[in-house]
This record gives sequence, C-alpha cells and structure tokens, in this order.
Amino acid sequence: MNEPTKIPTLKETITGADQLFSYCRRTCAHPNCQDFPSLALYRHMIHMADGVEILSTAKALLAILPLLRSMLECFLALEYIHQQDYEQRSLAWLCAYIHQEIDIRETIDPSTEKGKQFQKEAEKAQRYWTDTLLKPGSSLCTQTANLRMALNTETFSKVEAEYQRLKQKSGKAKWFQMFEGPQNVFQMARVTGWLAFYSIFYKPWSAAVHGTDAGSLGQELVDGTVEFKNLRFEDGLQYEVDGAKILLAKASERMARKFGNSGSNSGFLRSSTQ
Repeated sequence: MNEPTKIPTLKETITGADQLFSYCRRTCAHPNCQDFPSLALYRHMIHMADGVEILSTAKALLAILPLLRSMLECFLALEYIHQQDYEQRSLAWLCAYIHQEIDIRETIDPSTEKGKQFQKEAEKAQRYWTDTLLKPGSSLCTQTANLRMALNTETFSKVEAEYQRLKQKSGKAKWFQMFEGPQNVFQMARVTGWLAFYSIFYKPWSAAVHGTDAGSLGQELVDGTVEFKNLRFEDGLQYEVDGAKILLAKASERMARKFGNSGSNSGFLRSSTQ
C-alpha cells in the first residue's frame, strides 16, 4: 500500500524556496538587470512568508494579513512578468523601481529642489522637525547620478520613453501599465488567470493593511453581544497560513520553470546602489 503524500508545512516550503532562490541567483543570466525583478519579487515573498510563519506560532493572526496581501501583489507581478514579453516587462518594473529610488533620494537630499521643498513643508507641519533627521550620506548624490545614468543607457531607452509618456499623460506611471498593460492590480489578476484568488483575498487583506477591517476584530458572545477579540487567537489561523504556503509554492514553481537552465552574469545595480 502506498503511503499518503506528506504535505509540506509552511516552514518547509520557506526552506525549499530559500534554497531555490540561491540556485536561481547563481544560475540566472542577468541577476543585476532583467532578472533582478524576478529575484527581488521572489525574495520579498520568502521574507513575507517567513514573517507569516513566525507570527503564526505566536497566534498573531491579524498581523499576518498585511504580509499575505504583500505576497499576493508580488505574486501577481511575478506571474505577469513571466507570462510573456519577459525582458520588456522586467525592464519596465526595473525602470519604475529606479525612478522610485531617485525620488526617495532627492526628497531626503536638502541640496536638491525637491529636498528643499520637502524641508520647508516638514518644518511647517512638524513643530519639532529638524533637517538633521534626514541628513544624507556623502554618497547620496553619486547614487542618484548612477541611477539616472542607468536610465540613459540603450538597455532602458524604450521603457524609459514609455514611462515618461505615461507620466506626462496621467501624472503617474505604474510599471504594469506600460506598453498597453493592465491599469490596476485587478486587471493584472485577470490577465494572469488569478482573478478568483484575487477576488476572494485581496480586498479583506487590503482592509487589514489600511486598518478598515473592523469586523475581524470582534466576536459575538453567547448572549448576542459583540466584543473585541483577544490579542492572540487561533480561529482562521491555519486558513491564512495555507494561503501563504500556496502563494509561495506557486511562485517557486514559476521560478523553477524559468531559471532551471541559465547562463552567466551582467549588471548595473551593483554600482548604482553602493
């Protein structure tokens, strides 16, 4: 008689994903360019799943929900990138990421116009604000310059032009909107075939992120009244742990299919983030 297949625990799933990530990082052809988004999204999911596992042992159910929402959005992004036009979609993600990093650096750098404006607004809004709270290191300007230099290379010429077109058109540019892509996460879930999963889980998990999940904080007592739940409880805990396990396992399958056979190295992120 065949023994029943053992279903891995979340901890075992995380351990396997961590090992797979190391393999993908070693063998992928362009870990610092077009393969970087896949590695970053997958690694983020592993970190979030690890947090879910740790919180589950403490029975901190509600604290798990924002991590699950983060995992789901990363998973949909990974699915979308790998669905088709892999290099273009990867570079679109990377282009938007670089712009995000430039924006952050310029905001906290008091030598830039954006930084000067931020300091003025912060001083008005916060009574005890001082620019010493965000004094940048001496390498900040160099990092920003390197990131801008990366966007001006031939590798990014097409996606940067598309990013600027969208930015001029609507004032913002989400990476997945580029090249006539989905306009929001809902549409991304639809085109990747994960709409049913999204419809069931995304809104309640998002409610936890935004603090609008008041219903999950309460429980009905035997006398018909409603009271807040205890800080730690198990009701529904395994259900959410299984959600993390499913998302990470599916992401691992995607990464294994893509990077089972890969080649050498190339890169730009190393120099721009040091």
